[in-house]
Amino acid sequence: MKRILSVSFTRQGAALQEKLGAFFASQGMGFRAFAKYPVKNCLLLENSLRHFTEKAFSEADGILFVSAAGIAVRAIAPFVRQKDKDPAVLVLDDTGKYVIPILSGHLGGANHLSEQIATFLGAEAVITTSTDCNALFSVDSFSVKVNAFTVEIDRIKAISSEILKGNPVGFQSDYPVEGKLPPELMEETNHTVGIFISDDREKSPFETTLHLVPRRIVLGVGCRKNINYELLYRQIMSALCEHNLTMEQVTLLASVDLKREEPALLRLQKEWKLGFRTFPADALRELEGEFTPSKFVEAQIGVDNVCERAAWLAAQEEFARQTKEAVSGKEQGSRNYPRFLFRKTAGNGVTVAAVELDWRCRFE
Repeated sequence: MKRILSVSFTRQGAALQEKLGAFFASQGMGFRAFAKYPVKNCLLLENSLRHFTEKAFSEADGILFVSAAGIAVRAIAPFVRQKDKDPAVLVLDDTGKYVIPILSGHLGGANHLSEQIATFLGAEAVITTSTDCNALFSVDSFSVKVNAFTVEIDRIKAISSEILKGNPVGFQSDYPVEGKLPPELMEETNHTVGIFISDDREKSPFETTLHLVPRRIVLGVGCRKNINYELLYRQIMSALCEHNLTMEQVTLLASVDLKREEPALLRLQKEWKLGFRTFPADALRELEGEFTPSKFVEAQIGVDNVCERAAWLAAQEEFARQTKEAVSGKEQGSRNYPRFLFRKTAGNGVTVAAVELDWRCRFE
């Protein structure tokens, strides 16, 4: 979760927003707070609540209402679409006692974020999803935790229904599995309902198979200013398809700082729920290695290649984070070093390169 927008309607609520700014910054999340009674680091809520909510649904990964739950429910009602598209929505009362996730608890990460906020504030997270309340395995929470794309959103219900009935579901993976499977999952193919971790969406070990696709690709992208979104998307899809890859496998976009607010890239990040990392031209230029140079690009922005360099630098940062987790004992074995899946592909004002990260399926 990268972008959080918040709104409050009381002075107490605005004070909480100011306090939460430090928390979101420590988590590497972008946070913008709007308030009826603004304090330091909060912006004045000048437009209607409907305008704020509509904008938040189109731009943010998460929305925090510091208000009564009823206000939040009425505000979001016109904009709710489907569970894999909607942002996480949370409610925090203005005394800071309760944090309630009300939308996208699992896939959007609202449940996890509410627990984080509660810990920071010394509040109580009020979780209402059945699997969490019954301390059972949740496939949508699991997919977020291991960073996998859920292909058939409508089949989550079938998985959860079986588990809530007390019936284990099947589990198969084309990737190595670390740790012990929870009791709700069984590595057998004689179940009618099951989960399959694979890049192959055509293969279905179970009558009702929920496919989880590992998100392991960092996509470096360069593009001309104000490029049309459809054109950008088609060019990226063309590059991926040429190498038998899919958008479902992409976890992170990377580019130069100049593209931080590029509308088409922000839309791509939002629609596919991707990370989006940009770097100063100096940082990209100083990166060691062999990259496909362009004198034209260097003359324009001060670095001879954006897509390859940005993808590689972002992948190196991810590798460092993964290695730190492995060293701390959270994972088994060392991580594989990133590698290029394809170098610079150019067309229609777009350049694309892809780097593969190590990916693990791990149970606690």
